[in-house]
Amino acid sequence: MIEFPKTNNYVKVVPCVHTKLPLELTGRVAIWVESERPEASAYHLRHPYNNKSFPAIKYINDNWYYLDWHNSKYYTSLELQVNTPIGLGLGTHQAPSVDAAFIP
Repeated sequence: MIEFPKTNNYVKVVPCVHTKLPLELTGRVAIWVESERPEASAYHLRHPYNNKSFPAIKYINDNWYYLDWHNSKYYTSLELQVNTPIGLGLGTHQAPSVDAAFIP
């Protein structure tokens, strides 16, 4: 759980050390990218409309957020929340990914 400031300032994000999210959340579009530096490992969004962009994302407080990398750390803010996760193929606890329903 991350407590976001009301000022939309960036907050430091503690990275995951391994892939652990279920398909209901990641769909087929959140791809785990493991780095030689554990602090740089993260899920990256395989954007359905742009095969060249793979922004870092993280599931925080039941929502997906884009991450910014600065000074060897990830940061995010309320403004970086993914507004339509289901439209990108991501899921949430309230609205699981459609991909999960079709995989046995």
